[in-house]
Amino acid sequence: MKSLFLLIFIISCSVSFSQVNTAGSGWSWYNPGPMGNDVSSFSIAPDGTQYLCGTHGTLMKSTDGGLHFTPMGSVGESELKEIKVLEGSLKIIVVGQDGARLSNDGGAHWVSYAPNYTLLNTVAVKNDKIILAGDNGKIIASTDNGATFNLTYNNPVTDFKRVIFLTQNGPEAIAIGTNGKIFYSNFWGMSWINVTNPGGGTNFNGIAFANASTGMIVGENAKILRTTDGRQNWTQLVVSIGVDLYDVRMQSPTNAIACGDGGKIFRTTDGGENWSEIFSSPTGNRLVSFDFFNSNPNIGAVWGQKGISATTTDGGATWNEPFQERKEFNLIAPLNYQNRDNSSEGDTLIAVGNSGAFCKSTNAGTTWISYNTGTTLNLETAYFVDSQTGWAVGGKESPLQRIILKTTNGGLNWSTQLTANSNNLYDIKFINATTGLAVGNFGVILRTTNAGTNWISITGVTWTLQDVKFLDANNVIAVGEAGRIFKSTNAGLNWTQVNSGGITSMQYSVDFTDANTGISVGSAGTMYRTTNSGVNWTLLPSVTQNTLNGIYFVNSLTGYVCGTNLGNDCSVLKTTNGGLNWARQNTGTSNILNSVYFSDANTGFVVGEAGTILKTTNGGASVVGIHNLSAELPKTHYLSQNYPNPFNPVTKIKFELPKNSFVKIIVYDISGKEIETLVNENLKAGYYETDFNGSNRSSGIYFYKLITNDFIETKKMILVK
Repeated sequence: MKSLFLLIFIISCSVSFSQVNTAGSGWSWYNPGPMGNDVSSFSIAPDGTQYLCGTHGTLMKSTDGGLHFTPMGSVGESELKEIKVLEGSLKIIVVGQDGARLSNDGGAHWVSYAPNYTLLNTVAVKNDKIILAGDNGKIIASTDNGATFNLTYNNPVTDFKRVIFLTQNGPEAIAIGTNGKIFYSNFWGMSWINVTNPGGGTNFNGIAFANASTGMIVGENAKILRTTDGRQNWTQLVVSIGVDLYDVRMQSPTNAIACGDGGKIFRTTDGGENWSEIFSSPTGNRLVSFDFFNSNPNIGAVWGQKGISATTTDGGATWNEPFQERKEFNLIAPLNYQNRDNSSEGDTLIAVGNSGAFCKSTNAGTTWISYNTGTTLNLETAYFVDSQTGWAVGGKESPLQRIILKTTNGGLNWSTQLTANSNNLYDIKFINATTGLAVGNFGVILRTTNAGTNWISITGVTWTLQDVKFLDANNVIAVGEAGRIFKSTNAGLNWTQVNSGGITSMQYSVDFTDANTGISVGSAGTMYRTTNSGVNWTLLPSVTQNTLNGIYFVNSLTGYVCGTNLGNDCSVLKTTNGGLNWARQNTGTSNILNSVYFSDANTGFVVGEAGTILKTTNGGASVVGIHNLSAELPKTHYLSQNYPNPFNPVTKIKFELPKNSFVKIIVYDISGKEIETLVNENLKAGYYETDFNGSNRSSGIYFYKLITNDFIETKKMILVK
């Protein structure tokens, strides 16, 4: 066996890696840290406190120089676009799809700010002057510290992406946006003038000034503009950067840095005439937001897509990105899958993924060690028959290549058992230490009876197979392309299609609660169920139209499904009645999730793109229904109009409770038939928000009713697909 070197990284179990997600999720980030959501904005307060916001309601801060980030209070699950400190480090404003929120206590609690405006992308703050701008050409401004706001520009010629004040003390401001638009205000944002742009219709993303005269704008297609007269005249610079740019910082009239796609940072020392690439993230993920310490402008950081970050201590001349495993994970499982119900082995886990990733944890996912598998091919799955002996399979689709690896020392070293320029493999399972099956593209089925020393090709199936499951020594189920499910009654030697197909949805994963009852899941939200060991399958009613990648049952009643964008987030579905009904859980991320595993009724994991590893210790906690938006108390009952309306497929419903009450929110169709209960529990007084997902509903008019102990109100909403 060829000896392979061990590469170790530790995903540390610091506070920043194990906090409950900012959107009220019962799932916690264990990799990458502090989280793997897209960051939209990064800001450093005068006292050094660092803030960031992003997709899925991400709100975090650090008070120790960026070593650890902790979640702030939740403002919901919608994307947040920019965060700014108003005063000191306690008064903060954040803007996003749902509008603006204000915190007076460092982010612990939030209240609605300028409540009549949504789809905000940017905020500028100077003393008691505040400017908010966003989509559809809207700018609102306040000159009294937010007590009142005025709509100062309203023309849908652009979506504003950034607004800034030019100097520390002056009233001048500039707003930039899509379609190459630049607007200038000389009075605190209360009126605006369209500025001529030599750059055409490029979408602009970032702007910065070195002083009152010299500034730069960056945007798509590496577009860079420069002014030396404060805003009146802009010159387009000829550069050979070649990527979209999202932010720029000017340390002086001649020195500037810009960041953008591909995880790249560029630097100029001659006012923008020439740029050199000084950093490129190995992840290739987009970088979008810089900031530097006021106390030491040489120290700063940049954040971006999937939570990547890099730091500098020399004013941006050089950058360092901390190493974290960011390869896409395709599987998480107990080390000894054949003995998966033995909770004593639940602390030892494995995760495999793209580019040969294989990681192992011996402390219930708290820390992970990455081992070199000797391949750069994507590993789709792995299977261990005991604590030492296991296999991993994978390959690639273009050009076609397959690989089977084996370890006999718990993953420390790996040897190649099979490799070929042929159809790649998606799954491997063993019924004992010697007999196993591997399945993959275009009906490939490989069988071994000598622990993988030899693999025999089984013919007869031409459809791609994604997952295979031994029910016992003879009965095997395989699922795959076009909704097809196959069964073998002789340990994989012969196969029969046991469902009629009838749909085009790929089936990705199958699990059984016992020898008789199993569920298969796949694309377009499809679920098949069998109660007779896979002889017959019934297509279950769809609960989502999105792809379901993984399924795992803890016992005969409780099971979990994970997948792609389920509604407005990449959530987990949970059943407590054997798969007859499913409820959506908020995971706190929009990342694609590929695999789910629970070691007991409460402790579970999901893994997915960009190295995502999430863990729950309470069965996924609060099933998505509601979350409180504010610590303040309303004075009256209120049921808002859903937003957006019309919608497809998800809409938000906000409501207010002036006192504690039992609350129900029920959805009805046009005939008055009750079709779904969104909320059904006791709630404390407060401001709340819930979602209605119409993925499995037809277009039309629906009604939703708020019922409390002493208040009832009904409103209409329209689903348009």
